[in-house]
Amino acid sequence: PQQMEKAIDLFGLRSGINRLLEDREPFKLVVGVCVTVTAVQWLVNHRRDLERSVTRGALTAAGGFVDSIKKELAEEIQVRDPPGVQAFRTIPAKGVAHENLVQQMTVLAKRDEEAYGPGKVSGCVYLGDKAHTELLNTAAAMFAYANPLHPEVFSSTRKFESEVVAMAVNMMHGTDEVCGAMTTGGSESILMAIKSYRDYYEKKKGIVRPNIVIPRTAHPAFDKACQYFKIEIRHVEVESDFRVSAKKMARYIDGNTLCIVGSAPQFPHGMIDPIEELAALAQARGIGMHVDCCLGGFMLPWLKKLGYDIPNFDFQVPGVTSMSADTHKYAYATKGTSVVMYRSRELRHAQYFCITGWPGGTYASPSLCGSRAGSLIAAAWASLVAMGEGGFLHLADQVGQTTKQIVLGLNQRKGLKVLGEPKAMVFAVGSDEFDIHRLGGGMKSRGWNLTNLQNPAGLHMSVTAKNIGMEHQFLADVDAIVAEIRADPKAHTGGSVAIYGLAGKLSEGVKEVAVSNIAFGFLDATLD
Repeated sequence: PQQMEKAIDLFGLRSGINRLLEDREPFKLVVGVCVTVTAVQWLVNHRRDLERSVTRGALTAAGGFVDSIKKELAEEIQVRDPPGVQAFRTIPAKGVAHENLVQQMTVLAKRDEEAYGPGKVSGCVYLGDKAHTELLNTAAAMFAYANPLHPEVFSSTRKFESEVVAMAVNMMHGTDEVCGAMTTGGSESILMAIKSYRDYYEKKKGIVRPNIVIPRTAHPAFDKACQYFKIEIRHVEVESDFRVSAKKMARYIDGNTLCIVGSAPQFPHGMIDPIEELAALAQARGIGMHVDCCLGGFMLPWLKKLGYDIPNFDFQVPGVTSMSADTHKYAYATKGTSVVMYRSRELRHAQYFCITGWPGGTYASPSLCGSRAGSLIAAAWASLVAMGEGGFLHLADQVGQTTKQIVLGLNQRKGLKVLGEPKAMVFAVGSDEFDIHRLGGGMKSRGWNLTNLQNPAGLHMSVTAKNIGMEHQFLADVDAIVAEIRADPKAHTGGSVAIYGLAGKLSEGVKEVAVSNIAFGFLDATLD
């Protein structure tokens, strides 16, 4: 206290404050301070209640609009069964003949193929080649009952999984120590990586209140993992080029940080975070570094080999301790399979689950699921081996060239701008002239399926093998829709386009509740 008083006197604070308040009545000063402190404390204690009250009021005011959007979205996805296709809400008393079922499913499959077949869908179906699809279906049918939970019975799936992991590790320049496991998709791969870091660093460092640090553009599966596993998540805003700054990431790291994350590329804009800088930061701080390659894991290695401007992003970068890459995207395998990889077996062990005292015997599993579909693992193996490096390189170059042509064309058009400088097969386009989501709605009316972005507003596209050769049609349709928007700039918008218009007019807390309400209604419509 004496040292503090000396410091205050040194800067003249005490004498200055005394002169300022010399005409004030001490009683009023004391009462004023007490009232202020009490009011602040009350606001802090009731902040959540006040937020909820304001949110409820705002939602009540916007309720009719929210309900109308929910209704429009439900109508968008509610498609009536075609003639001859039955609806089953209860198990039929008598089984339906196989031939009849196959006929009905053929009708439904044909309708789906009409949606993605023309090559106007972003991502979703990454190859769709008939011969390749038949191979995947054959592999899946041959191992329809295979289950890796029983390797003593289904030795084939052990072979398939270990070889898929080995091929992925080799592609990512992993050493003999690098290892991994297959999962049901990118989200599970990310969940498993975060769960592994949590358990690994609790044991190694005694961290019990963990956090992770990720770019704002990283996939929501990291948020899901932290919600599931009770981990604090710290989001770092990206720079004007839509890449995160390692220097800025460093400010969010503390003694309880498990890992940091970089994307290669990130989903919204297709940008590749500075993996080498991030990995060096992680290594210096003694924490993990996960590279999310779920989207680009089976594309970036081939583009880099072809001479595209792809920075280093994999296990050849010191400090990278885990990666995720989806085989059901640009490895052209059946949905849903992915690979999660680790720098060491010790880190992979933190992913495993084992219980030894169960009356049914010792139970252990490598990932979230117990039983897993050996059929999908077999199809992933068949896809990798059938494509071969030559097949992957050929398609990667064609996808890369198609992307370049679309990006170049968009940047040449007045009123449009590609966000950032994408280097691979993903891009986003925005506009300073008009609501870009109206362009998305117009493109949808012409059969295209793009993803709406926000903060900033944009449209995302993941170019796939299905889109090869469609660049001229894409740009022609963009020109036609932009002309329509300019001719009628105030036209009504609804459905998913209206969600982003609504979100832009609401405060952050209200927006979260309102849009979540709409999203839950959409999910209900898909399940009910």
